[in-house]
Amino acid sequence: MYVMDGNAPGTATVHTQSPSGAVRITVPGEKSETRPAQLVGVPVGHFIGEGAPLLTTVLSGATTTTYSTPCGSQTLITVESDKAPHDYRFPLALSTGSTAKVEADGSVLIRDAAGTATSAFVAPWAFDAEGEPVPTTFRIEDGTLVQRIDFNSSNAFPLTADPTSVQWVPWPVLAISGAELKVLAGLTAAVFVGGAWVGCTFSKLTGWIAKVVSQICTVIGVGGVASAIAIINGTFRGANLVATKCYGINLSNPSAPLRDMPGRDCGF
Repeated sequence: MYVMDGNAPGTATVHTQSPSGAVRITVPGEKSETRPAQLVGVPVGHFIGEGAPLLTTVLSGATTTTYSTPCGSQTLITVESDKAPHDYRFPLALSTGSTAKVEADGSVLIRDAAGTATSAFVAPWAFDAEGEPVPTTFRIEDGTLVQRIDFNSSNAFPLTADPTSVQWVPWPVLAISGAELKVLAGLTAAVFVGGAWVGCTFSKLTGWIAKVVSQICTVIGVGGVASAIAIINGTFRGANLVATKCYGINLSNPSAPLRDMPGRDCGF
């Protein structure tokens, strides 16, 4: 469920509710007439928004555009020139007891009071109008998600940056054997550094693991794969798994308890 809540004058809050909890992110800038993002130079697969934009805001030298996605919402920042701000602040409102922390891969994982990962902001990206990547990072300051975009006058404008909000919503269960899940849970987000995506195929992965990652990618988009793997890694790495048993990972909440699946679903 996606709700645009009126907040303080000139702001709006994107409220996403899923079985694993709620996340509210306040979008900076003055609310404006809703219009599509420009997406100049953004590679295929990075934009995962669906339908018409939910919200447009304007601020000094930049605009934001928010879309719903299959797994939450995606807010794009369009930077018009090198005179625009480098930092963009998105205040968060999380479920009671939940915390947000920047992970080693640059993503932000949200954990509940028990320490279980429930949702995530995937590692941010930014590209200039010629498709050249622009360095960008997240940090958390006093409950606010801050995206830093390190552009300069040599970049082609406008450039587009993405603090995508991933919030797990109902999707099919991923059937996987215990042996395969042990390998999948042993992956880290670092495996996605230095390779390239072509659709949902990643150049550094081969064989069955590539097929599993491709299935996850098809559900949540390229931008969410590393965070999904991080959640699976943090939840099931070292778990007592039976190699020949068929398990189901709930892609609506990858940290949820595994389901018992019929052996035929895993090809047994």
